[in-house]
Amino acid sequence: MADIVEVKQMDIVAYLASLGHQGRPHGGKVRFKSPFRDEKEPSFYVYTHNNTWFDWGLGKGGDIIDFVQRLHGVSFPEALEILTGVKASVPKAPEKRPKPQTSAVDVHRLYETLRKRTDQAMIEAFFNAQGVNYYPQIGTVYYPTISGKERIDYAATPMPMRNRSFQGLECREMIDEGKKRTLGETKVPWVLPRDSSIAYMAESILDALATEIVAGDYNHTLIGLNGVGLIKWIPRMVEKLGIKKMYLALDNDEPGNRILPEVEEMLTSLGVASSRMTEHVEAGVKDMHRLLRSKK
Repeated sequence: MADIVEVKQMDIVAYLASLGHQGRPHGGKVRFKSPFRDEKEPSFYVYTHNNTWFDWGLGKGGDIIDFVQRLHGVSFPEALEILTGVKASVPKAPEKRPKPQTSAVDVHRLYETLRKRTDQAMIEAFFNAQGVNYYPQIGTVYYPTISGKERIDYAATPMPMRNRSFQGLECREMIDEGKKRTLGETKVPWVLPRDSSIAYMAESILDALATEIVAGDYNHTLIGLNGVGLIKWIPRMVEKLGIKKMYLALDNDEPGNRILPEVEEMLTSLGVASSRMTEHVEAGVKDMHRLLRSKK
């Protein structure tokens, strides 16, 4: 049976050399021309301090197993077999059961572990690949998981914000149109606090980050509601942040369109002016992030 821990410790630079790729040391990394395509300038970096790689052209990275999976288009067990010559023994997937809730304490412990291991260059590249701005203060970390036989990499962001009392993590798959999941005892909105006299509210973190680009406003607070079911949080956020006006960019779908008038009525009752952002609606796309991506 292949020892996964030992396999991950295999030297990526040496493995690339065995495939005929020659790298150039530069600081704490070795730069290669990407093994995934022809290019003139090296954009594939191996970080020697933690034996990981990142391809800046793809916006993807990981360990040596991830590299072999992507290079050969194989599954996780097949990558182990390629690297070791030993057929990997993968246990059968257990019978599906309801997922247990993750307590706030567990989430904090997980986050601190991930934070110490995260290469922020990889996180920055993820946000850049999504076409939005990267803000280190939001505290996004790299969260690799195994689901059955597949490796799933997430970008995990504290909610409502990065502080001692955050209540959950929004985990977004680090692929185009990646699915998301929430870790924590309860779902809560996400907030990037800035000048809160004005706030922009969308339904996800990526949508909220896209909204500032569409609006051309990089000075005011962003809110990712994390689902229309969480509008109950709006009065609390208005009071805590001191919001005077809110721009609404909810999803252009049945739930978003249905809840929008209710949100406007709620804001009016709270003495907060509101205005709809309709750029994504006019473009015929679901949300602000898709609108931004459609323009590229």
